[in-house]
Amino acid sequence: LSEKGAYNPVKYIYTHDDIRNITEYARLRGIRVVPEFDTPGHTLSWGPAVPNLLTPCYYDGEPDGTFGPIDPSVPENYIFLRNLFSEVVALFPDKYLHLGGDEVSFDCW
Repeated sequence: LSEKGAYNPVKYIYTHDDIRNITEYARLRGIRVVPEFDTPGHTLSWGPAVPNLLTPCYYDGEPDGTFGPIDPSVPENYIFLRNLFSEVVALFPDKYLHLGGDEVSFDCW
């Protein structure tokens, strides 16, 4: 995702080593790090990296060229999400993960 979906594929991202260092730094200070991946909305930056991930949006019954949340009608998207969250769970030692779940646009359904 960081190669195609990040603001910059080199800067402004967290590497696996960054995450390990941050969570260990926090653990030593009694701080819990709970990752949040705001889904199914707020995923527009993921679209360029994953074909058919996002739901096309419509206006007056016609596609308007914009995209919304993750498209639940595409079976491959569940594979992508399983792989993504498997990676997240392996990196973050805490048993909690925030999935967002807010602000899904109904213009895309």
